Amino acid sequence: MARVPDGQRHVGFLLPLVEFGGVEKVALQMARGLKAHGWVPHAFVFDSDDISLTSDWAGVFETTHLLVDPTFSPWGGGANSYLGTNIPNWAQAGCQGPVLGMLHWLDAAINFHSGAIAGIMGQLRRMGVKTLNSLHLNDLTAMGRPVGNTYLGLAYEHAFDYFVPCSYQLGDWLHSMGVPRDKILVVQNGPGFEIAPEVTARGIAARKARDPSDPLRVLYLGRLDRQKGIDRLAEVISRSRAEGLNLEWRVLGKALMVDDALPVPAEVAAVLESPVVRPEDLAAAYAWADVVVLLSRYEGLPLTVLEAMRAGAVIIATDMGATAEVVTDGETGILVPDVTAATDCLQALRILSLDRNTLAAISEKAYAELQNRDWRTATAPLARALGTRVDSCRTKEGGSDVI
Repeated sequence: MARVPDGQRHVGFLLPLVEFGGVEKVALQMARGLKAHGWVPHAFVFDSDDISLTSDWAGVFETTHLLVDPTFSPWGGGANSYLGTNIPNWAQAGCQGPVLGMLHWLDAAINFHSGAIAGIMGQLRRMGVKTLNSLHLNDLTAMGRPVGNTYLGLAYEHAFDYFVPCSYQLGDWLHSMGVPRDKILVVQNGPGFEIAPEVTARGIAARKARDPSDPLRVLYLGRLDRQKGIDRLAEVISRSRAEGLNLEWRVLGKALMVDDALPVPAEVAAVLESPVVRPEDLAAAYAWADVVVLLSRYEGLPLTVLEAMRAGAVIIATDMGATAEVVTDGETGILVPDVTAATDCLQALRILSLDRNTLAAISEKAYAELQNRDWRTATAPLARALGTRVDSCRTKEGGSDVI
């Protein structure tokens, strides 16, 4: 697109795919928040031409663009590495012109874990585009070594105006790794979808109306892979059934990350349902649940935790990443240690299945904790800082709308 002055602020959201995993959900909600502050959001998808384009997505983003370039790959092939993370070949020697042509007209561009796209951010910055890096977690190798988009962002730190971590913990980590504090703007995660408060209220009322002797309803909602602890989930399901605990299980999800996929255990397959993405379907799933289980090996600030709390479902999660930023153990949820995740999760389910008063107390506190968390508020500091940068740049150009 040409740079045509129109008096508006245009921001691009740069993604490798749109399958409505956590990163894409954050992109959608951050776009919604910035849109509420007067920005015009556009989506750019670089590594997939088969995307889940929902009405909600189309309603938030002004435009959605797909890169048709078989030479682009977000990862792999590079001859160099940075602190153990490979610098993708495309970032250093790829045909970057088509992507620059897609993005050069924007006021700002936010990278959402798009791998090699980090390699063009310096060129965009020299063109006057404000560049941001939205980061969500450190990936881990099978041996537990941190790698991935966080380290690739550090390699190209000079090319970004701002780093936008999803949690204060990750913001502190970035600063400890040398990113200047004034380049770090935390936008703490909120729930990954919008739902009317009255819908949530009806779900909570229906849960309270159930007979306390009914089975405790337990939900897992997410990817079926090693990171999310699908093998741990299978162990908990198996052991709970062997003990005859008064539980009813549902698992909603599928494998998205091929490199981290595991064969679906039989215990999980027996209660497995297709994933849902529509807000009303997600809300119905959380309303069904008394408890939501998330036994991840590593995390950022999981949307599942926040969505469960908003719905009044009690979250049982491993104490990983920044989960403890929003969950107070024993008060607004239950945190279990990574090394004993399955055993401690099972013990928590035993207690909650028998003690429905404790279940209700945690549910009420979790719901209350999430009442004032919304993306418009979360993105306000980012909108102000970015707007100041863009306005300053336009003023230097003589008052023109062109950057």
